[in-house]
Amino acid sequence: MKKILSLILATLMVLTAVAALAAPSKTAADMAYVVSTVCEHGEGVEIRIIDPTELSDKIIADAVVVENPVDLFDEATKTALGEEAVEMNELWPIDVFGYEVGVHGTVKAYFQFPTAYTAEQTLTAVLGHFNGEELTGNTVLEAKLAEDGTVEVIFPEDAIVKMLEDGLTMLYMLNK
Repeated sequence: MKKILSLILATLMVLTAVAALAAPSKTAADMAYVVSTVCEHGEGVEIRIIDPTELSDKIIADAVVVENPVDLFDEATKTALGEEAVEMNELWPIDVFGYEVGVHGTVKAYFQFPTAYTAEQTLTAVLGHFNGEELTGNTVLEAKLAEDGTVEVIFPEDAIVKMLEDGLTMLYMLNK
């Protein structure tokens, strides 16, 4: 009787383990996403966090081991960010869709990130522009915590033009 009960319990444990392992793993879209995009002029523009690529995975892996995130950027960006220490909590590949240069103007995108930012933190967004594996430049963007807890990032037209020209654009979220 004990052997049968043990066999039934073992079978139940195996079935439970299989069911737990069958749950899908989290993807980038589950962890961070753009809640909404608002254009200065017109509609139909979207800024999205895109699926990772081999290059974006390499950039993220390289960024994780850097002691000071500012060291990831070009000299002009380092100067713009100043000497104060920053933390980097987010690094995502992004792209823009439906944008017409000279028509849409500035775009505000509202991001939901896994990191819970507070009103006391100073947020800064930096775009990393890549052509192949080479960093071709950075663009510092205004960012702030919105009332609903999302992060508002302002993309001026010149930043979007660079995104359209890039092979890959990475969004770095920094806070002080």
